[in-house]
Amino acid sequence: MKKLIAPWTADQVDNLNRFQTEARMHPFTCGQCCMELVARRIGWHCSDPDCDYTQQWAHPFMANPDAWPVLPQDPQKAG
Repeated sequence: MKKLIAPWTADQVDNLNRFQTEARMHPFTCGQCCMELVARRIGWHCSDPDCDYTQQWAHPFMANPDAWPVLPQDPQKAG
């Protein structure tokens, strides 16, 4: 599968971080402490300030909200 390799544009970073919180899929997490990753221009970084884990790739669809998978609504969150 094709990968989107850092460095990323500012728009890609914004969309990757939105994907982490809005896409209703399991977010990318740290390979050392399991905290969520945060996208920066130079790649993913662990959200734990004491952890130095990084990852330099993402799936291309993650940076494009129009390509995000459409998942069924969570019935427990429906009002």
